[in-house]
Amino acid sequence: MKIGIQLSPQHPIDIDTSLCVTECLEQTALARKYGFSYVVSGQHYLSSPFYTLQSIPLLARVAAESGDMVVGTSILLLPLLNPVDVAEKVATLDAICMGKLFFGVGMGYREIEFSAFGTRIEERVQRFVECLTLIKKLWTEDEVEFDGKFYKLPKTKSTLKTVQKPYPPIWIAANNDPAIRRIAEHGDTWLAPPHNTFETLRRQMGIYREALRKVGKHLPRDLPIIKELHLANDADTALKDARPFLEEKYRAYVKWGQDKAVPKSDDFEMSYEDHIAASRFIVTNAEGCIETISKHEKSVGFNRMIFRIQWPSMKQSLALRTVRILGEKVLPYFDERKP
Repeated sequence: MKIGIQLSPQHPIDIDTSLCVTECLEQTALARKYGFSYVVSGQHYLSSPFYTLQSIPLLARVAAESGDMVVGTSILLLPLLNPVDVAEKVATLDAICMGKLFFGVGMGYREIEFSAFGTRIEERVQRFVECLTLIKKLWTEDEVEFDGKFYKLPKTKSTLKTVQKPYPPIWIAANNDPAIRRIAEHGDTWLAPPHNTFETLRRQMGIYREALRKVGKHLPRDLPIIKELHLANDADTALKDARPFLEEKYRAYVKWGQDKAVPKSDDFEMSYEDHIAASRFIVTNAEGCIETISKHEKSVGFNRMIFRIQWPSMKQSLALRTVRILGEKVLPYFDERKP
């Protein structure tokens, strides 16, 4: 079991953006001190009522504080982006990280983001596959020519390669069943979302295993999931402290349409307590955290847990408290199991 944190580059618009960067760096430095395995950041555009710092430049700065931690893009919204630009930026980031990088990608679900980039949300699957295919070619072939429906590249030399060969591990985020089936063909592993309930995740891991079998692949070494997490020394304090921030965040998700991207059985219109009961949120003490991680490991198979520890408006002190409890009480438990 390896554990990491997902930085929150997302804050209310009245919070200074430089303060947001400072907080991300402080969280990274503390996670490095305790020996965390991953530090990652996601991507959104036009994320009202919040702003979201863009992940690649942020992670380039974070890499200076990350030490031996693997840095990850979780996720880049490929259907919105130009594959040549992504290939060269990520290759640059891989060099900055000295080859300690995973390439996390996904399709996106927000209409406003697709409209802003002049694309249609109905085309996102085809755009995603084409974009990822061309990115791989740019990283692995010396001379590249591509004639797709959405992306075209005349025969040209590709000179900027990644440090990792053939390229950084590709973690594909997916919420729904058809998207999970596609991962077996196009990516190195499924990056499971924080939004799906425990029972849905257990069912979907079966779908992923079957899709791998059909294309002749073995279960990957890394089986990661992102989860919402808040810890305190006692569970009641954790529940009280996290409640306003998680409720605000998930109200925003409903407005954005995130609830439409998950299976219909995973309703977002549930109480805070029901979110926790479904293991969508892990809000507890160290012992409860260990129990829930172990449940996801033994019953589903996840062995990489990346925790989102801060949400818009949450004070830095609360986020750092979670990192400290993880570092002092949770990581040692899993480290002690190593042979």
